[in-house]
Amino acid sequence: MNAVTHRKNPIFHTIVGGGLEHLLLGAIPREATILATLQRSFPGVQDVHLSLGGVGRYHLYIKLKKTQHGEAKNVLLGAFAAHYDIKYAVAVDPRNTSVLLGSSNDYCGVYNANDADGHPIPVGPIWLGYYRSENAGSSFSVNHSFTSEGAECTTAPTRGDAWSRNACAAAA
Repeated sequence: MNAVTHRKNPIFHTIVGGGLEHLLLGAIPREATILATLQRSFPGVQDVHLSLGGVGRYHLYIKLKKTQHGEAKNVLLGAFAAHYDIKYAVAVDPRNTSVLLGSSNDYCGVYNANDADGHPIPVGPIWLGYYRSENAGSSFSVNHSFTSEGAECTTAPTRGDAWSRNACAAAA
């Protein structure tokens, strides 16, 4: 390094500007649209919330009064279809809040090499799937999670790595 440049009164550039007001003004109409979309197909959906931890667009919580087995999984798929920005979703039944069903629609890959055309090559597990917790999220069991090679993952992640790209390392 030859030099470090700086300026007095620097301008901070951010992808999500405006702070809390900006996030809330974007999240409120997005939540209303997602709720209406989900309730058309799943009348048991009572409410949705886009957390500020996901900047009001990426992390969705769904309050679902489940009426049949497997419904939460279908609601999660519907949520991903309802809005393209949702990356993680969690469904909770208000009658038993210790049971959670979580899902990711994002590939969590490990990339540290490129092919001849400059495209990234996955060198670690890439997985997505459904995760069930019966202890309010302290631990999760795996339901249909897959590695980049298409192998099913059988490693149950703990709370600390439930969404971690290393959760399925044993299956890779």
